[in-house]
Amino acid sequence: MSPSIFLDFTLPNSTTWFYFSLFLTISLFFNFKRLFSLRNLDLLALFLFVPGLLLVQESKQIRPPISTDTLGVPPSAEVERITARADSLRTLGYLWLLIASSYWMGRCLLDMALARRPLPTANMTNPALIFFALSLLLCLAAVAFRRPLETETRVPPRATNTQHAENTPLSQTAKTASPSMAARIFTVIGQIVVIVGLVLVGIRHFSDASTGVMAATLFLMLPYTAYAVGRPDHIWPGATLVWAIFLYRSPILAGLLLGVAGAIAIFPLVLVPGWLQLYRGRGAGRFLVAVLLACAIGLGVLALLDVVEWGGLGWSLQLTTVENWQPWQIPSGDSIWTGTHWAYRLPIVMVYAAFALTAFLWPPVRDLGDLIALTTALIIGTQFWIVEHGGEYVLWYTPLVVLMVLRPNLLEMQPPIPKPLPRWLTLGLLSRPQTDGTREPLAA
Repeated sequence: MSPSIFLDFTLPNSTTWFYFSLFLTISLFFNFKRLFSLRNLDLLALFLFVPGLLLVQESKQIRPPISTDTLGVPPSAEVERITARADSLRTLGYLWLLIASSYWMGRCLLDMALARRPLPTANMTNPALIFFALSLLLCLAAVAFRRPLETETRVPPRATNTQHAENTPLSQTAKTASPSMAARIFTVIGQIVVIVGLVLVGIRHFSDASTGVMAATLFLMLPYTAYAVGRPDHIWPGATLVWAIFLYRSPILAGLLLGVAGAIAIFPLVLVPGWLQLYRGRGAGRFLVAVLLACAIGLGVLALLDVVEWGGLGWSLQLTTVENWQPWQIPSGDSIWTGTHWAYRLPIVMVYAAFALTAFLWPPVRDLGDLIALTTALIIGTQFWIVEHGGEYVLWYTPLVVLMVLRPNLLEMQPPIPKPLPRWLTLGLLSRPQTDGTREPLAA
């Protein structure tokens, strides 16, 4: 029995979704009374990554498939021409993504110097925005669950030297299955977690429910959300960071979230120095201990699941592999660094490492607005040197960019000075003697 025509629902293709979401964003969130405002420019700049993603997508679509049975057989002139064009589109696409990343990284650092931020308003009432956001979420979920389990062929990039050819795994030439149903369910849950977190940040920290609803709706409208249907490795790191922002007033809870995120996605650990600057004198010790404890427990659980051989479940839960963060690795998949020796990437890694480590001191993180901007800048910085698919992980920081674009003034939003730890918990090590001979617990 064939499925009903009324259930045959699909999203528009990538290009149509780009124009569709761009026109809707302008209609719903533009301030037409002040066309040349920073917020209007930011709304347009949110779509800077789309051309690069479309070029990368086209390069994958036109690349001729290569079977393992034909390895070693010289390709025809037509195949070589199409492969060369696919390589050019891939390079141009990733170059575009990194240029867009450079713009937004600079915009994040500039945001830390902007104090005056008017409260945003939408060109639609709150109930209408909520209905529209729920409709978008329902459409994305329907496509995630009804998309057929298609397969795609990945082709190893043309090696420029013997070492690269030897390090290109043959598995890259085989067909790989599209996201499983479990991955799709996990992705939809991640989208729900993100939009709930955005709404709560608006209510709790922006003191305006309308801004939270605007942030959630804008996030769902952006084409990146539709492009990553069925990709939990794209959505969950951003979801974790949104909730860490929401719980920033508690250094322990925020540290636990960053530690768990570091265990499954690795890159959130580079955010620790910047967050320590905000918590300096306000619970930095508690935050650091929570991060290390949560990360150690998370890695232990993943390793245990892998040791007991639960179908490789342990390390499959890691959203990004360790090899993707090692500067000396040679890309075997799509990347701006494909065909380039790893030594050319090393200076960028060193500059980024210096920036991430000095975030404990500079740029100054004085309030929640600075924390959002610096966190976003640090995540964007990883895109320049990640081994494979650098620039494609836009959803890692898209929720934070949306918060940064729509946020009001947050000069008063600082974590409170924590209460002293109980003496039984510190075993008397974090306490100081008083004049009466007793010991007063110190705040960590």
